[in-house]
Amino acid sequence: MNEFISSVREREYDRFLAIQLTPMEKRAALYAVTTLFIELSHVAEIVSESLIGEIRLAWWREALEEIANGQKPRQHPLVLALAEVYARHPQSWPSLQRMVEGFAAELDAELLASEEGWLNYLDSTSGALHQAWAMILDETLAKELEAMIAKQARRFAIIAQIRAIPFMAQHGWVRFPSTRINAQGLQSLEPSASLPLLVRELMQAEAPTKMKLPRVLKPLRALDSLSNYHTKRLVHAGYDPYRLRPAKLGAVLRILGANIN
Repeated sequence: MNEFISSVREREYDRFLAIQLTPMEKRAALYAVTTLFIELSHVAEIVSESLIGEIRLAWWREALEEIANGQKPRQHPLVLALAEVYARHPQSWPSLQRMVEGFAAELDAELLASEEGWLNYLDSTSGALHQAWAMILDETLAKELEAMIAKQARRFAIIAQIRAIPFMAQHGWVRFPSTRINAQGLQSLEPSASLPLLVRELMQAEAPTKMKLPRVLKPLRALDSLSNYHTKRLVHAGYDPYRLRPAKLGAVLRILGANIN
């Protein structure tokens, strides 16, 4: 599991911190499904053609199907770990399968061009991961609070996308609705006077929820708290993601606060 912990700590630091609020017996499952999220998000970064990316996603789709069908899992460290997750938390599987399909949008810009397509992408990737976490933590509450979890997950995803704008710009990606991009006259996500206008508009797409999730879902509640923290940072930076400074210490303090409250 150490390699999964390292991967999550390096690539998904906020989620890594949130997992620390989870009982030890749940952590291995959360690390495994979050590592799957990272693996899937990595596909578009490493392939030169969308067809190759689709083949990689198909590999994961089939691996999950085989586990659900009771077949011997593929001899891959993450697949073997996911097989253990399925043995203990089969209720998380629909969310993981949805997540595989959701990442196909990163291989086809047309799927992200509309507002509906963009929101579906967020809900089917980051949102699906949050739902999988909830199912692992408490299946009953996950079902009862599904709408609230989805709303908070979407807001977390939007803020994460905004914070990733400099990274997207390096790769020439524009993973936002073309209607919003065109409305600001943007040709790319490189620094510009119009970019903060886009960011402010995107941040207003999903209002924060006032209700807190129950303590048994504390890791997800902590991520919602981090959404508020990063929102304040962006406002202080004039809605310019290029002006954000590293904030690991601040995130740690937020997580500590979430653990107390």
